[in-house]
Amino acid sequence: MVFTVTVDSTVHTTESDKDIRYAIVGRVVAEGGDAQSGGRARRVLGWCASREEAEVSLQTLFSQGLFADLEIVPATPR
Repeated sequence: MVFTVTVDSTVHTTESDKDIRYAIVGRVVAEGGDAQSGGRARRVLGWCASREEAEVSLQTLFSQGLFADLEIVPATPR
């Protein structure tokens, strides 16, 4: 099944056998993606089947200090 999410007017898709409910989106700090500079466009950093999985993934990414503007976004089947 194909799932989509729209991030900053850009549609991102993934194909998966499991039911995808959420995407983790953010900016990569190493690419100038810090929140203050505006940096590069946000992108999908991961896809998750549940809200709980998404929250754990978001906390893991946040703790690495490599990403900014992290957000959990609902995904929709296409």
